[in-house]
Amino acid sequence: MHMKRERNIAKHLSFCPPINFLASKTGFALLLAVLLTGVAHSQKLTGKIPTVTFSGLKKSLADTVLVRAYVMDIYVCPPCPEGMQCKPCMENNFTIVEEKPVDVFKIPLEKRLRIFMPHPDSLKMNRRYWFTIRFRNKKTNPVDNAELVSYKER
Repeated sequence: MHMKRERNIAKHLSFCPPINFLASKTGFALLLAVLLTGVAHSQKLTGKIPTVTFSGLKKSLADTVLVRAYVMDIYVCPPCPEGMQCKPCMENNFTIVEEKPVDVFKIPLEKRLRIFMPHPDSLKMNRRYWFTIRFRNKKTNPVDNAELVSYKER
């Protein structure tokens, strides 16, 4: 009797391809991916940008976050004299750290975050700001793919 019941259920499921698909490993993985994507993009729907700490940056699923930090370093590509051929520069950027930098050589690389923006010289070194940053590609190393959305002092 038990075997007959299982065959009956299987017979009914065979007429319902979506259930068979979801019961497969591929279907489950696809469903999980869709659900996680919805979580990651929920901030776009609600308009709320999560506030994170440096340690929370890598754990956050959000592609745009709010972080409070100090400006440790500012880099602006030097101008190339007209008619000269200069080597390419890295994009203009600044580096932030969680605590006020005393000795920049003692701050490990994993406690720094480089953020790209067109005119970082508008910021002041060793000042604390609230930064809204967006990761260009969250899957790659978050150290070199953040861009500034906005900022305000303290």
